[in-house]
Amino acid sequence: MAGAESASHSSTPLLSLTTEELLTTTRTVRRRLDLERPVARADVERAIEIALQAPRGGNKGGLRWLVIDDAATKQSVGAIWGECAEEYLRRLPADDPMVPGARRLQQVMGQVPMLVIPTIQGCPPQGSNRVRTASFWGSVLPAMWSFMLALRAKGMGSAWTQIHLAQEERVARILGIPSEVTQAGLLPVAWTIGTRFKPARRERVEKVVAWNAW
Repeated sequence: MAGAESASHSSTPLLSLTTEELLTTTRTVRRRLDLERPVARADVERAIEIALQAPRGGNKGGLRWLVIDDAATKQSVGAIWGECAEEYLRRLPADDPMVPGARRLQQVMGQVPMLVIPTIQGCPPQGSNRVRTASFWGSVLPAMWSFMLALRAKGMGSAWTQIHLAQEERVARILGIPSEVTQAGLLPVAWTIGTRFKPARRERVEKVVAWNAW
């Protein structure tokens, strides 16, 4: 990966988090992204290096990460993301708890220090072949999550977003992404304002676990 700083030279210390704390407090960050503090290329490259260790469906290769730190390019891509977000948010109830954070991200997407687009060679399988479909997406989505975990360990944050895929071709034209390459998401990257995050409210485990039969 091109860059003035090598991933091996990343010197940002890790937060003092246990494994459980890392796994349960890595959140989609929308309102607490620091727009002013620069993000070092070396730190992002190191997070990608860690993400490449994630499991892959069928041990498939072909991952490529497009990192955007050019201001004008971020603005162009962020504007498309904002249009897609607007279409989605119009369908949500006004009192949906996700709306305020999503609106904030919509305002600043083009201003975050970096945007990262994980991609995979090839196009999603057509038809109902569940094995091929699971293998395709299973080759990139675990890496996206590992990338977010690696950022969190450094005190940075991101937001798991895929909404721009409604306008994937427009983004591809701006960035020169070939037609035979599939974008899997758009991850804003920034330092977080504060590093304390709580686990999200989720279902109780006894509600979602069955033993030996459905």
